[in-house]
Amino acid sequence: MVVAQLRDGGIKDLFFSQHIKDMFNTCFLQRSAGRRTIVLLTIAALASSVLTIEGEFSMLFLYTRLKFGWDIRDYSIYNSVGLILSITGTLLGLWVLTSLLKLPPAPLTMLAFSTNVVAAAIIAWSPSSWYLYLASGASFLSNIASPLCRTIIANSVQPHEIGKVFSLTSSLEAITPLAAGPLYTLLYNSTLNYFPGACYVLSAAMFLADVILMGVVFFIQRHYTSTSENSPLNVNY
Repeated sequence: MVVAQLRDGGIKDLFFSQHIKDMFNTCFLQRSAGRRTIVLLTIAALASSVLTIEGEFSMLFLYTRLKFGWDIRDYSIYNSVGLILSITGTLLGLWVLTSLLKLPPAPLTMLAFSTNVVAAAIIAWSPSSWYLYLASGASFLSNIASPLCRTIIANSVQPHEIGKVFSLTSSLEAITPLAAGPLYTLLYNSTLNYFPGACYVLSAAMFLADVILMGVVFFIQRHYTSTSENSPLNVNY
């Protein structure tokens, strides 16, 4: 029965179904108050950050072994410390910045990406190994960027559209790591002999681009805050 369904176009229906068309139509749908631009820019920033994080992770052990002579034990200790700082920063950061300071998601996301810029720059030009721990401390808010981006997206679309928009977001998050490894490997091998930290300069530049994208999102939101158009989620079909 399954074979018969596949012969009758099951595979085509699976990959080129109306659901995929609906997903793209929903993401690119004209919306009021600049919400289509907000959705697309936020998705772009989220996908870009995933590519950068995956690329950094794929090169980090090679970089530390080459520059500081680390072995797997040193690298494991560093990862453990970084994980503890990341969890602590995520919990405390969200509580302090959202509950106490009442900051909206867009500037919080800008702050999170900014900490990644600082961390990547520190790693790129680190003269000794302890600077990597400093970079982990500097990026303690990095993990809040992804949930905040999803919050911005969810607040910019109709409730029944969230699943379709998140489908595209999840697809991009799954695809971008496939490009991250080859891209960072190529750059690392090309600059290995004179500046092995070049891939982290690339990371800093990409995270800076994410900061700019979220800055545009914040500007659009502020621009429409005082207008009556910002209250309902108007959609132009």
